[in-house]
Amino acid sequence: MVGIAEQVYGRYERATSHLTATRLIHLCELLAIEPIRLLHDAAPHLWGDTKEEA
Repeated sequence: MVGIAEQVYGRYERATSHLTATRLIHLCELLAIEPIRLLHDAAPHLWGDTKEEA
């Protein structure tokens, strides 16, 4: 569904490659979630103490 090779997916998981904003938005559309949800869960210290503050 994402349309990427398994090797590319592995690089994302190992953090040897980074998602583009376009790919992130596409992934969020597939998962039916808002991008801020992924970003906040990955680094809440960058956005505030709560999702409301983000």
